[in-house]
Amino acid sequence: MYTSIKRRIIKDYSVRINFNKNELNWILMKYNLSLKNFKRKYKNYIFFKYMRRFHVNSSMCRINSVCIISGRAHWVLRRFRISRMTLHQLVDFGSINGVRRSSW
Repeated sequence: MYTSIKRRIIKDYSVRINFNKNELNWILMKYNLSLKNFKRKYKNYIFFKYMRRFHVNSSMCRINSVCIISGRAHWVLRRFRISRMTLHQLVDFGSINGVRRSSW
């Protein structure tokens, strides 16, 4: 059985995969709906008809920044996808090149 941390990491990974799979389809659907040759009621019909094709987790709003090591969701550096506590641990052990903890 997975712990809550592993479950959170796996969920974040699956949401990102679903988003990457359907990103181009989202863009094309929004572009087609922005064309002026459709009336408003047809736009709504087309939008909700094709919305069912997309998985719920394929929306960009569902992506949360989660640390890939600890599963922590708060204070995550986007560039590295690790939390500040994990960053401090990695710097302490010298796992990250070119980074040194400062002492006052």
